[in-house]
Amino acid sequence: MPSSPVACPLRPLRELIAAPDYFARVSEVVLRIETTSDPACLVELLREATHLVGADVAAFMSFIDDGECEAFRYLLACDPQWCVEYERRAWYAASLASRRQLSKRRSLKSPAASAASIAHPASPA
Repeated sequence: MPSSPVACPLRPLRELIAAPDYFARVSEVVLRIETTSDPACLVELLREATHLVGADVAAFMSFIDDGECEAFRYLLACDPQWCVEYERRAWYAASLASRRQLSKRRSLKSPAASAASIAHPASPA
């Protein structure tokens, strides 16, 4: 398996989500990720899910501590150099700031409005 995914032309997000089977296709891949234990297959499924949602790269991290053992999983569906640059340039700081700002805006809304915005987020401007 190549370390870098083959570049595919990206379709506009509006076009992707307008397809009647969009959510079914994405859900099917995500459910396969949940039940797959083979690392190579997981990376390929992450790459497929990334493409289905209209993105060109993805990183997935999980940490589980069930009291008896700990597990850390880090998967990349991108050229590994992208991840190195992400870390080197501290792009995560911008992502974290955006998440905090979104969280703060949601906390200012009523609980019902917050639940509705999570279920049906506003489209980006």
